Amino acid sequence: LGDLRRAMGDNKLALTYFQDALNIDMATGSKKYIAYSHNKIGYQYIQLADYEQARYHLTEALTLFQQIEAARDTDWALLSKCICKKTH
Repeated sequence: LGDLRRAMGDNKLALTYFQDALNIDMATGSKKYIAYSHNKIGYQYIQLADYEQARYHLTEALTLFQQIEAARDTDWALLSKCICKKTH
């Protein structure tokens, strides 16, 4: 639902859905999905111009992707962090 709301331009509601997904992912303990949720939340915070929160979540995503050795996803998280840094 978060991806759909983001595509529709409703960044605040998308963020809410991504935060809900993060809570579910944390309950299951899947580092991969926790990292995905952090990355999506970070990107939403960029869209909302909350760069401090964006950096936090993108850093969490990057750390988890590196821990599970997910090279493609690590690149994705690094790109998002670069966008955040360049934007602010």
